[in-house]
Amino acid sequence: MVGAALLAALLGSYAAPAKAAEWVGDFETGDFSQWAPPGSTWVHALPGRATVVPEVVTQGAHAARFEVRPGDKVNPNWSGELAQVMTLTNEAAGQEWWWAWATFFPPDFPVTYGWCVFTEWHQTGLPGVVQGPAPINFDCKEDQFRLIVRGGDEPNWSQQTFYFPGFQRGIWHQFVFHVRWSPDLDGFVELWHNGNLVVPKTHLPTSYRNQGLYPKIGYYRKDGVNTQTGVVYHDDVRRSLTYEGLYQQTVSAPVLEPLVSPAPPIEPEVRFVRSPRLVAYRRLAVAARAIPGSRVVLVVRAKGRIIGARRTWADSSGRVQRRVRIWGWRGERRVTVTLGTHRASEHRRVRTAVRL
Repeated sequence: MVGAALLAALLGSYAAPAKAAEWVGDFETGDFSQWAPPGSTWVHALPGRATVVPEVVTQGAHAARFEVRPGDKVNPNWSGELAQVMTLTNEAAGQEWWWAWATFFPPDFPVTYGWCVFTEWHQTGLPGVVQGPAPINFDCKEDQFRLIVRGGDEPNWSQQTFYFPGFQRGIWHQFVFHVRWSPDLDGFVELWHNGNLVVPKTHLPTSYRNQGLYPKIGYYRKDGVNTQTGVVYHDDVRRSLTYEGLYQQTVSAPVLEPLVSPAPPIEPEVRFVRSPRLVAYRRLAVAARAIPGSRVVLVVRAKGRIIGARRTWADSSGRVQRRVRIWGWRGERRVTVTLGTHRASEHRRVRTAVRL
């Protein structure tokens, strides 16, 4: 079920442009420079194990590829085998952020034992204090998604584990993570996976006292128990103060102005190709045209109530062909379907009435 907060954010993004994402690490530079400045040691991987590639992407032209082989010990003082990249975004107690990213496990990704961390927020540490594990771990141990949240005072921290379904090989997994950093109970986490609310807003400690945090992505697993090579891809990592801002135009992906005045733009076509229709129980098939490459939101209403929604993308030719799950349908025979699309500062909406 999609949460009310996310639905409000999805719909509100079409009312007025929001502030742009504060940070984007989508690898469209063709390297790790968005994450790790030249000369830094923030790529934690053996040579050739962490690369930026064009072959497997969910947006743009590049994604990050992380490969881990048995025995890949980057530092003898660190536990586990890993290939990761980190950056510093100055996370601190009292801050509230929205994060989004995409992760892909190839069809031959092995079952991982011990732990299987693919995204984490690590603590900065304190001198003389024994460090515990990272406050936030996104884990895929034994093909099971887990969000592990820790916080409070090291070394006596609290921990809570949230299991959520949907692990699958061969597809892109879209995550939206809403967090308030705090070592106390005024912290919270909230998580959507592929548009579904899988961890409702839960208040708990999310950081260690007097310590900051920084994000790391890649593939990190227990050593000595995993005998196969594994590869994980990541793409389109973003941070914003609001959900709406996650996909606004950002300074890290500028639109270059032409040197000469361009011809008047052609108004993009946004329309339904055919009337949406029920094709399965509580599944509405939608075929539409939108701005090529734009982010699209499909919303279903009955008597003014939102009873279904889906966020997706138009392909490079502008086609949108998706199914929208209707979770709040009470047998109404007439509904309204709204197609909202935007790219940078361009926002458009169309509606159609449907008889079920």
